[in-house]
Parts: sequence; C-alpha cells; structure tokens
Amino acid sequence: MGIRDVVWTLDISTAFTVDQIFATAVMDSAHNKSVNEQNMRSSQLFGKTLRQAPGDAENISHQLLTRAGFIQQIAAGIFSLQPLGSRSITKIRNIIREEMDRAGGQEINMPVVQPRSLWEESGRAETFVPPLASFEDRRERDMVIAPTHEETATAMARASV
Repeated sequence: MGIRDVVWTLDISTAFTVDQIFATAVMDSAHNKSVNEQNMRSSQLFGKTLRQAPGDAENISHQLLTRAGFIQQIAAGIFSLQPLGSRSITKIRNIIREEMDRAGGQEINMPVVQPRSLWEESGRAETFVPPLASFEDRRERDMVIAPTHEETATAMARASV
C-alpha cells in the first residue's frame, strides 16, 4: 500500500453542516424520493414541523431544515438529526461509498479521541485555534478531542508505507 492509496479516505463520523443536509433534502425532493419509500407517513414521523422559523436561526438552510423537521437545534452550532435528516445523511454516505468503490478507494474510520502526543509531534497541540479539548484517560494518558484527522492519517500512513 503506497501513499497514493491512502488518498481516498472517508471519516463517516464527520459532522455534516446544515447546508449539506439542506442540499440533500432539496436533492431528495427534486427526485421525488420521500419517506413513503418505507411506507411511512409524515404524520408517523418523530418530531414536528414548524410554521415559523425559530428566531435564533441565522441562515436560510437552518430555518428551512428546522421548519421541515430535519433537524433540532440543541445549542449554538449543535443539532440533532430528526428521522428525515438522518435519512438524508445516510443517502450522502451511500453516494460517497459508491463513488469510493468505483474509484477503488477503501473506507476507514478514525477516532475522535486521539493521543496528545500525535498533536505534539506535528507541532499543532499548542497552536491549534481554538485550543484542543484535552483530558486524561483512566490510565492518566493525555488525550485530545480532535477536530481533524491529519495527525491520525499521517500515523496510519507512516505505519503502512
């Protein structure tokens, strides 16, 4: 396995933006694909639709997705996916998997919790903005909640090449 083979990677746990979910929702309606594919009526779905957009919704995709019942805001920038939003994300993942398979790529999953030593080795442990969320695991090792996976991908490539 060479470094070129590592190029096609996909972290399925990647957070999708509100705009990406909205784009998928629009794509679904454009192709006339609906929840009825599973013989489910919208009246049976968990969650609810809203007549008015929430007052704190800043962009149009946030307003529309909340009104349509795709997402529910938990805190600023943090959303729960309702059943329609979850289906949209599943469809995005499946499209990406199909394209990766066609290109000969292989799927990998990388951890969100990573050893701080990887980040110190790259020199980004202290320079990353905003600062990394850090903690000690039960064996008193320094860990971080990583916002990106460059360090992990580099460690994987180094061990495999």
